[in-house]
Amino acid sequence: MVIIKYLMLVIAIIAFSQSELYAFSSKELDIMNEISVSEIYDDNINFSKKNKKSDFITKLNYGFGLKLEKKTLDINLKAVISSELFAKYDRFNNFSEDVEFSVKKQLCKKAYFSVKDKFSHTYEPYSFSEAFGIKAAQYSYYRNKFNITYDRELGKRISLSMLYDNEMDKPSNADIKNSYLNRGAFEANYILNTKTGLLAAASFEQRRFEDKMDASSGKITFGLRKSIKPRLSFEIRTGADFINSYLENRYIKPLGSMLMRGELNEKTELDVYFLKEPSLRPYKQAVFEYWQIGFSLRRQLSKKANGFISSFYGQGDYLQLDISDELKGIEAGINYDIKDNLKGEFKYKYSNLDSTDKNADYRKNSFIFSLKTEF
Repeated sequence: MVIIKYLMLVIAIIAFSQSELYAFSSKELDIMNEISVSEIYDDNINFSKKNKKSDFITKLNYGFGLKLEKKTLDINLKAVISSELFAKYDRFNNFSEDVEFSVKKQLCKKAYFSVKDKFSHTYEPYSFSEAFGIKAAQYSYYRNKFNITYDRELGKRISLSMLYDNEMDKPSNADIKNSYLNRGAFEANYILNTKTGLLAAASFEQRRFEDKMDASSGKITFGLRKSIKPRLSFEIRTGADFINSYLENRYIKPLGSMLMRGELNEKTELDVYFLKEPSLRPYKQAVFEYWQIGFSLRRQLSKKANGFISSFYGQGDYLQLDISDELKGIEAGINYDIKDNLKGEFKYKYSNLDSTDKNADYRKNSFIFSLKTEF
């Protein structure tokens, strides 16, 4: 499946960009190499409440990136290989990999076509949102996300987007079955004035597990987008989700979201969000109805130093399984430009999961110091 998707990416490049690919200068091609080393103290490496194990971890990363920018074509490739070495519990030593690839082609003055693919093999969730609703433990999982999007402007006020998503999830934990998700969506935007726009969207998705169990979801939403400042915007959406669950139960659930994103001033960036919806998660064969709220703040402290902080809170229920999860998290740190191509970072991360599934509860603290160089 992954090979087929990458072949589709290659075909997309050839079909839409053949002449441009053979005629580019070195100024249009940017190649990046990145090496980093991190020292981590983790007080709960096995995500356990009663049998916590703490350890010091050395994490080594090598990353490679390629970026090609032309007048009507953008190509991006980034690959990262990581190795974690545990000081005490060396049976947890592991390798992980991430690959991201994207192509964006301007078909004409008002139409764009893009193809994206992201593959990851990892042992821990990347974010609080990803960790929400999962029974975390020391096992790896493979995930591949594929997307095709077509954007079109119809006049000065109306724009349309059509997309297709495919997602593959394969955990190494035998208790969780492999699953595949397919999703199609359509969105229309109408500009009322320079600061206000209206949104309408519809989507349909289906998740199928390897034992042939499947569920589907159809969403309809309407929204409003408002510019508060030149670089700060606010968006709100509401709608309904029509669900056919794994056990053939049918639900109609409300959904809604709020997002404020942008710059408060020249040195400060802010994201604040709220999301409430049902979800077809890859971890359990049940619909996960949840809400979550969070924010992230990034601040330039000096010419060489930047600080950041983010927080997360979420509550959710797996329908028909009588399982409820509550996740709290916070992350804060500072990064510093030591030299032109050498950066340092110190970060603290805390997460706390309370669940009616008592085998899933955990509390976790991590302290991370990293050095990174690019060339």
